[in-house]
Amino acid sequence: MSFTFLLLTKNSLYSFCKNNKNSQLSFPHEVVAYQEIANRTSFDALLTQYLAAYSKYEAILLLSNDIIFQKILPLSPQTNIADEEKKFIDLIPFAPSNVASIIIKSTNALKMYATNTDIYKTIFKVAQLHAITIKHVVPLSPFSDVLENKPLSFETLSQIRKDKKLLNRVDFLLLDIKNTHSSTLLKRLLLLLAIPLITGLLIFIFLFIVKK
Repeated sequence: MSFTFLLLTKNSLYSFCKNNKNSQLSFPHEVVAYQEIANRTSFDALLTQYLAAYSKYEAILLLSNDIIFQKILPLSPQTNIADEEKKFIDLIPFAPSNVASIIIKSTNALKMYATNTDIYKTIFKVAQLHAITIKHVVPLSPFSDVLENKPLSFETLSQIRKDKKLLNRVDFLLLDIKNTHSSTLLKRLLLLLAIPLITGLLIFIFLFIVKK
C-alpha cells in the first residue's frame, strides 16, 4: 500500500511522498483562522478535493510546532502532575471539549503537548471517505532528535516510523480511541445499572396497582 506523510501547519496541509512527489494545500484565511475552522463547508470541500489524490494510501498525520502547545517542566517528588496538566490546559485558548493533551513523564522532566482537535479530526474523517488509513496523529516536535534539523522530506520523515514506542506515546489518535472506549464502557455500565432499577420500579408499580 502506498504511504504518505501529511503535515498539518497553521495555514496549510502538506503531503510528502516517495520520489519527492510532494504537494501543499493552503487554507484561505476565511476558511481557517487562528487554528480554528471558520467555514466548515469550504474546509471539507478543500480537503475532499486535495485528499482524493491519496485514495487508499496509508498515512501519518504530523502536527507542526505552530499548532502545538507544549511545555517542559522539571520533575520532582513534589510535582502534582494532574495540577500541572490542568494549569497547562487552562492557558490554551480553545473550548476544553476541543483540546487534547498528552503527557510524557521521564525521570527528571514532564513534557506536555496539547492541540485543538477540531482540524485534525476533520482531516481524519475526510480521509476515511477516500479510504485513506491514518495510522497516527502525532506532534512533530518530540521527533526533533530523530530528524536532526534536516529539511523535511519523505526520506527524513521516514525515520519517525522506526520509533514505534514514541509514536504510540504521543499519538493523539490513540488517545481518542482510549477516550471513546472509556465512554463506551461507561455507557454500558450505566445501562447495566439502570436495568435492575427500571425492573424494580416496574415491579413496584405493578404491585401497587394490584393491591388497589
